[in-house]
Amino acid sequence: MTRISTFRLLTFLFFLGYAGHANAQMRTVSGRLLDSGDNPLPGVNVVIKGTDTGTTTDAEGYYTIDVPVGATLLFSFVGMRTSEVVVTADNLSTTSPRIPPQRKTTGPSFSLKDSTQTQEPGVAVLTDETPSYSNRGSIPPDQIKSIRLTGKKYSIATFEPQGTNDVASGRFTLSVGLERVNKLPSLQTTFAQGRPVNGQTTWRGPDQQEIFSWGPLVRTLEFDGSSYPFDRQGRLVAAGTGNGNAAQAYDPSRIFRTGMTTSAELLLMIPALKKGMLSLDLENRTRSGVIPNTDYKRQNISVALKRFRLTSHTTIDGMLTYNHSAGTLMNRGANLATIVGSIYRTPATFDNTNGLGPSALHAPEAYKLADGSPRTHAPGAVDNPYGLLSTLPDHEQQNRFFSTLTLQSTVIRKVKLTGNASFEKQGNTIVHGFPVDYAGYPSGRLTHRDDDETVAKGFVSPEYTSPNEAFKFSASYQLHYTQRTLHREDGFDFNTPDLDFEEATRSARLQRSLSRTVHETSVGGQYRFEDFLLIKLSERNYFSSTVNSKLYTNLFPMAAVSANLASRLYMDPIDKLEPYFSVSRSLHEAPLVYNNWSYLSTRQSLQTYNRFFESTELFFRSGLLPETDRKLETGLSLIMFNNFNFDFAYFNNLTSNFIAPQWGQGQFSLQNVASIRNTGTTASLSYNRSVYSSDKLGWGINLRWSSYRTVAETLNTPDAFVPLAGFESVASVLAAGKPVGAIYGTTYLRNENGQRVIDSDGYPVIDPSLKMIGNPIPDWVSSMGAHVNWQRITVSILVDYKKGGDAWNGTARMLDYLGRSATTADQRNISQFVFEGVDENGHTNTKPVDFANPNQPVESNRWVRQGWAGVGEDYIQKTSWLRLNEVTLSYSTLRSRTRRFVKEMNFALTARNLLLITPYKGVDPSSTLFGYSTGAGLDLFNTPATRSFSALITLKF
Repeated sequence: MTRISTFRLLTFLFFLGYAGHANAQMRTVSGRLLDSGDNPLPGVNVVIKGTDTGTTTDAEGYYTIDVPVGATLLFSFVGMRTSEVVVTADNLSTTSPRIPPQRKTTGPSFSLKDSTQTQEPGVAVLTDETPSYSNRGSIPPDQIKSIRLTGKKYSIATFEPQGTNDVASGRFTLSVGLERVNKLPSLQTTFAQGRPVNGQTTWRGPDQQEIFSWGPLVRTLEFDGSSYPFDRQGRLVAAGTGNGNAAQAYDPSRIFRTGMTTSAELLLMIPALKKGMLSLDLENRTRSGVIPNTDYKRQNISVALKRFRLTSHTTIDGMLTYNHSAGTLMNRGANLATIVGSIYRTPATFDNTNGLGPSALHAPEAYKLADGSPRTHAPGAVDNPYGLLSTLPDHEQQNRFFSTLTLQSTVIRKVKLTGNASFEKQGNTIVHGFPVDYAGYPSGRLTHRDDDETVAKGFVSPEYTSPNEAFKFSASYQLHYTQRTLHREDGFDFNTPDLDFEEATRSARLQRSLSRTVHETSVGGQYRFEDFLLIKLSERNYFSSTVNSKLYTNLFPMAAVSANLASRLYMDPIDKLEPYFSVSRSLHEAPLVYNNWSYLSTRQSLQTYNRFFESTELFFRSGLLPETDRKLETGLSLIMFNNFNFDFAYFNNLTSNFIAPQWGQGQFSLQNVASIRNTGTTASLSYNRSVYSSDKLGWGINLRWSSYRTVAETLNTPDAFVPLAGFESVASVLAAGKPVGAIYGTTYLRNENGQRVIDSDGYPVIDPSLKMIGNPIPDWVSSMGAHVNWQRITVSILVDYKKGGDAWNGTARMLDYLGRSATTADQRNISQFVFEGVDENGHTNTKPVDFANPNQPVESNRWVRQGWAGVGEDYIQKTSWLRLNEVTLSYSTLRSRTRRFVKEMNFALTARNLLLITPYKGVDPSSTLFGYSTGAGLDLFNTPATRSFSALITLKF
């Protein structure tokens, strides 16, 4: 054996040692999942469809997973609509919000009788001798390698680039975006801070810690010019008794600013040895949110070697990536809700800026008195938003290193061997808390959390393809090792305002390290009968160090069948008519460290929302069964005239042993709480038309529709429900027979005839027991995308419509209680109102009431008498919407071979969330409580949605 052959053999054996999925071509997919407000989504399940292989996003929303090219990734979380994407060789192809994956669509029907000439490697030269064919695969003309006759039809073979270009290329992208708050609650500016005193609505100032705005009309007040620490102009008194300077109605929402996002990316592709390609990707992204000091930055560097030929039969792909991200005032616990709440709660007659205007953000005299105590409209009860924004210690950073190496070999004819090894190291540091003298924690609170994760993966997978390509067989072995190490320190009751842990009277330290090793084996095959029938079968086995395989049935099969009826019907208009059907069984283990803390607030009262933070940690525990999924999917894909596409699918999935936090024995722990059924249908219809003439006009339209129902079929607990997010008085829950995430809250007491019971004061009686009052799951959702291109100009539009779905508007409830909502300004003078219902004896109620009678204490008025939480059913609102989601205008220059440097330029202007029409009275109904996905349908001082505008320029060279 020669030295060269020995080297080849050793290299082959080295990569054979790695373990993993069964598929010919793998790709490592990594990314970050964010919500509509660019907040990270932790704990989202990312699973390869039809398998049990998956991962979950970390605290910052990042994930990494090795996926076969052509496979589908499922992104799911309880109470949220599942999303799917198809993995291609270069990018993720987004599909409809639920299944099925977007089937390959066709473009225009090309008649290739063109004398196109090109010098680009791998592009076929098409001449008058080239036969006509129908481009059913929608393959771009510049990727056609050959056309051959098969039976009565022509088929095509595609050219797969092998990095043979001997000229370096690259791309530079620069994007700048601006955003503004889009929708805010309606606040009243008519009535001042205060309450009724001795039969008169009276102004009561911050020195009396007044939280209410049930005072007199603003226009009946003026300043007295006295020395008053909370306002430079003095106290407010009745008009005519002061200095003549009329009281002002301030707008606290002016604190919101114009946010800005900038992104710059440079991608260089350099020819390497052995016909490979070396790429360098540099990215820098910054974001300043609409809430001041909510800033984020991220830098990324990635080096990749693609298609490096080790031998004539063996190629290597590798990548190294490092990214660093850091942010201040990220959405952590209730920090942003506390800031937003302090803005909305501010009475119209209190100036948070203390006359300093925009400079108040950097001026302590805006939020501190001369003696250093807080300057706020109700010291000890609520904070000054400028003080929160200036002094909260919240910041975090993440450092992530990822590397992967993939080997593909076809040493044995018709057998392709794929091996991959990857390594990831990630460190997250989070600091959050409150300085001393703030309302939530007057003695201060500080948390320092370090979370380090190490992930090592490997797989080896041989795949055999029969000579006629009708049969494929594959097997795989995968090894997956994960280690999480958590260091955490919490301090309370600080003796100084510096928040030094050594100065904390009470402190707690936690250090925990957990690991998991998973072995997976699988075998699978597919059989294709001509161009008609495709059958796929596979079986997977799962062995983990954290769960005993005897506790579950270790069989996870998958079967799928599809038939292209168009190949048998020979109907010219129909290019594809493919029904399909698949069934599968898979499993998911609970994460080693549970990073969705929304459950913690469910033990709190509504008025203590500003005390919520990620106060405890949940870890994987022994005895916890893995979730198992049984999935069924069937559908139909139709293509006609090469430009008309229709897809329809039905799915029915059952998740057993669903894992969620549950309260018991004085603490939360992860439990197998329920079985969940998810059923639904999706449909998509698209039409694309190109007119090949001198004006180069083209257009297209895409319609999507989906409907799903997710129900907790059974509950494995004696409790009536398991809260997922919310508060003691209102929460999204799991309840047997109810939709997942159903909103439970208080209602009015009703008799057996459904009539409200009225008390002796003339007001409806509250039933304190929690019942289902709303369903956040919509009846159906749809979208319409359309584009028109003329020459090098393209205009595209995306419109979304959602029908049904409920949300609890806790923001409106809180503002009603405090007298800050526009509703209370309009209705507080209503008198002699009779509530419909019956008294305790069953007689029709006739007792009139005054909503806000100044002769009675504030605790007796229409809104305050119900307490902070009010009656939950009063604040359930529909969240149907019509949304102009995106409008884009783009322009591209022609590609040129004569330009020395820049070969092509693309420009784009995009506007997002331009228009929102909804009956919901709060902020954008797509927002969630504290930024957690399980908080869908709950709104208490949620971060406002934004309208954004961006400009993008791309230079190709």
